[in-house]
Amino acid sequence: METQSPVKLIANLERPIWFSVIRFMEQDITFIKQLLTAPIYKQNVPNVFERLTKYLTQTDELGKKVSTFIKEVAVFKKSLENYPEEGNPSIDEYYYGRHKHFKDEYIKLDGEFLQLKSKIFCYISTTLLSPTSKN
Repeated sequence: METQSPVKLIANLERPIWFSVIRFMEQDITFIKQLLTAPIYKQNVPNVFERLTKYLTQTDELGKKVSTFIKEVAVFKKSLENYPEEGNPSIDEYYYGRHKHFKDEYIKLDGEFLQLKSKIFCYISTTLLSPTSKN
């Protein structure tokens, strides 16, 4: 049985979870953007267009951060392919540092996403047209 270095082991255990959650986040961001641009809101709510536009901008910005994160983690994953199995303290420190950076960034993105999603859903729940209303 092949043994993995501690760095590869940690990365291989956590990274698939990150990608799963981040991919879900990407899909949710797409849905939220469609929701924010759909003609399903009451027109008589003060500043409804401005608020929806603000949330759409925040959603776009978060989507860009998520895309950047995915690209950076993919590069990190590629660099792990060349990681020596026997390890090296200075190289280990570098990879642990990079892994910690990505873990922290993942936690930050997840928190930002959940907070923004919550704010958006709370707001739009009060501004949606009812099925029977005409405006």
